[in-house]
Amino acid sequence: MIVLGVDPGLAALGWAVIERKGQRVSLVAHGCLTTAPADGSDLDRVGMLARDLGALIVGAHPAAVATESWCHYGQSATTQAHALGLVLGMVRAVCVGVGVRHVEGERAQGWRTALGLSRSATKAACQERVRAVLGLDKVITPQHASDAAAVAIVAAKRGREVA
Repeated sequence: MIVLGVDPGLAALGWAVIERKGQRVSLVAHGCLTTAPADGSDLDRVGMLARDLGALIVGAHPAAVATESWCHYGQSATTQAHALGLVLGMVRAVCVGVGVRHVEGERAQGWRTALGLSRSATKAACQERVRAVLGLDKVITPQHASDAAAVAIVAAKRGREVA
């Protein structure tokens, strides 16, 4: 089973393709789709991400796309919530458009504990744990791609909910 994990973001959308064979998970590919304010309005930037994500999904042939779950807290920046809402909606729409199932994955605290870390583990500790689970020589960079790999690992290990 192949799962594409996504760490949503307007400036940096991390992604990782994970393959599960039995109980083993391995990294197929990873990266980060980026946009900048100079690329246009938020909607222009979301359109750029949609185009690139659609091509990525078609090329990877995942059984599902799992996104890191995000919730807005009152103290969070409203503009950040707006941008993430646009990106999350885009991911779901792209999945529908290419006929791939979308599953909402864990929030960061949830995937950390699912990978055996504390809910408050540092970013470096998270990258190291993902590296260890995948048996890699080096941590995945950038951080957004490592987070996407964590989301995909947890979703792939829960297989029945994804397939």
